[in-house]
Amino acid sequence: MSTKYKQNRNYYPIIGNHDFTIKFNRTDDTGFTYGIKESYGLFGRELENYTNVSNQKMYYYRDNTAQKIRYVFVNTEESIDNNVAWGVQAKVSQEQADWLVNTALNVPTGYQIFVVGHVPIHPDLSAYSSQLDILRKIFESVNNKTSLSFDTGYGTVVNHDFTNTNTKVIAYLSGHCHKDSSKNDNGLLHITTGCDAHYSDDVWTRVPQTTSEQLFDVFFIDTENSKINTIRIGAGDDRSFAY
Repeated sequence: MSTKYKQNRNYYPIIGNHDFTIKFNRTDDTGFTYGIKESYGLFGRELENYTNVSNQKMYYYRDNTAQKIRYVFVNTEESIDNNVAWGVQAKVSQEQADWLVNTALNVPTGYQIFVVGHVPIHPDLSAYSSQLDILRKIFESVNNKTSLSFDTGYGTVVNHDFTNTNTKVIAYLSGHCHKDSSKNDNGLLHITTGCDAHYSDDVWTRVPQTTSEQLFDVFFIDTENSKINTIRIGAGDDRSFAY
């Protein structure tokens, strides 16, 4: 990314399982995975200039004050074994869960919330991880205005009352599965989007050095009518969702 672009546009990344893994051999698991500290140093530290990110946490939020939308960026993979290749595992720490329910989801009156994470959190979607059920439970509880008592089984617990919440989670957007899919269930809209890289599980025809070589979405959120429209840049189709 050019310095000029960084100076003129705020850039909001989330961390995923490819940030960053080094493999020494294609045929075995030799290699290592960088931890949060290294990833934060590479592309997280700049966020300190224009978000409320905490040092080495890689989760944060950003408010669109004009449209009254809070964009919440979560870290879906807080468990890392630094000693092996692909040592990233899906997990939400107690610290991130507490931050979500007490800070990120506590918005001014009239605001709605759009959440972005790397891994899908609904069991009907490809590449879903049950280790992230805590995220789905939290966002469903917000939208259904219920109290939540949930134990992940790996040490993270949430006990929180959302019955008087003044907001709604518009959607949870993820990647990881390399597919365009969606699911609207129990009051929560889930959206996945394909990968700009051309992987073998990508259903779209990709032709190098043409517009189809790329793949990414531009989102238009209509909070007045509870609709989302996307425009696909590159391979694939435009999409529409109601929430």
